[in-house]
Parts: sequence; structure tokens; C-alpha cells
Amino acid sequence: MRLNVIKVKDIKESEKVALANSCLNLCNKCGFPTDYNDVYEHILGDPRFINVFAMTDDGNLVGFLSVYPIVNQYKGIKNVNVLLEGGIVDPAYQGKGLIKAMTSKILGFISQDLLVMDDSKFNLVARSQNPAIYRLMDKFSQTLSPTTKGEIDKELASYLKSIKEFEPFIGNFDDFMIVKNAYPSRKIQVKTSLTDVNNMFFNLPDNDAYIMFGKGIKDYDKDVFDQGAYSAVGQYMINLVRKSLSMDVPEQGI
Repeated sequence: MRLNVIKVKDIKESEKVALANSCLNLCNKCGFPTDYNDVYEHILGDPRFINVFAMTDDGNLVGFLSVYPIVNQYKGIKNVNVLLEGGIVDPAYQGKGLIKAMTSKILGFISQDLLVMDDSKFNLVARSQNPAIYRLMDKFSQTLSPTTKGEIDKELASYLKSIKEFEPFIGNFDDFMIVKNAYPSRKIQVKTSLTDVNNMFFNLPDNDAYIMFGKGIKDYDKDVFDQGAYSAVGQYMINLVRKSLSMDVPEQGI
């Protein structure tokens, strides 16, 4: 299994269509309702996005995760806020630690790329109707708002609203961290093994979505995290050569 982390701005233009189609095929295999334009927008739609692609040794795509990191000040201290833009895992590989590996590697990459080394200074952000995303956030976050009991950390919610770069992606959320009319209809309805998480989302109106904010990260795979950091150094060196020598260094492929 190969986990390739790459910034959208470093992906060859000639590869983007084929890559989006591969991701769309995986979404269809998982029964996730979407289309080519939606997939392209969530994975390749912004040059600031960073993706991790999980591929078998024979080149089959079995998972991907797309994020958008923003550096900001929280209480005068540098924090990196990582918006989960999209992701999915092949059903045959679910429950085998692949999502943990992908998350760990992309966080390691970001930690080196943006020079944020303290777990408590990493924050995770997501907008979703999917209880499985809440479980993912809960597994990797030191604290998560809202809780399944509807408790909101108002200070963190206010901080999130202050990050204007995220506004086009997450929309405007209310005091319960809900975005009204976030989607034209419910995109996906799955169950997790946790009843309280399921109830939290099944009681949500079909058009609405939760905003989730996880303060600090935890329980990632340290070895894979470090591999992600090493890959960030590799990409940095390639880009440095391109810039400083003004040479036709081949673009990095997937």
C-alpha cells in the first residue's frame, strides 16, 4: 500500500481529469451520491488543498482524503486549522486502519510544511451530514464541539467564525453549529456503532449540516505521521530546485 501526499498546485494538469475520474469511480463503488464536478471541486478545486491518495501496489486507488489547512492565531499563538474537504475508503479496506493511516500521514505532512509541531496547536474542521465523519473527528480530536449532547464551546465556535478563509467552504453556522440548507437534500445516511452519534445526525433536517471543530489532535500513528513530514521535505526540495535554478524539473506525479 502506498500513501501519496501531494499539494494540488503540484499535480500535473494532465493528470487531474484521470485522477478525478478515479476518485469518482471509488465514490460510486461506495454508493456515495456525487458526480464528476462535485468530486473535482472537493479534491482539486483549490490549489491550496492537500490530498493523500491510498493506492495498492498495482496502482488501484482504494482511498483518498482532501484537506485545506489554514494558519491562524488563537489566543496569540500560531495554530493550524485543517478543514476536511472530502474523503472515502474502498469498502474492502474499511475497518483496517486505512483512514487512520491517511489522516496521520497528511497531518505529518502539514506539520512539517507549515512548521507546527505541537499537537495542541492542530485543529480539525468539518461540515457534514455524516455521523461517520463525526466519529473520525472524535477519534483524532482532543476536544470536539458540538458534543453528542449538543454542548457547544462558544469560544471555539467564535474563533472558527473569525477564520474568513473557511467561510466559502463551511458557510454560516448558527449557535448550535448547524448550517441551514447546506445541501439540496441529504447526501448520505449511514449508521455508526454509537447510538448517540447516530441520533445526533438522524434528527438533523435533511438539508442541514453540522460544523464540527476539534481542538488539538491525538491518537494518530506516529510512524506514519513522521513519514508524512519526510515527504513534505521531499516536495519542498523539488520545488526549491525549480525556483532557484529555473530548470525544467519534471512536475511531481501521483
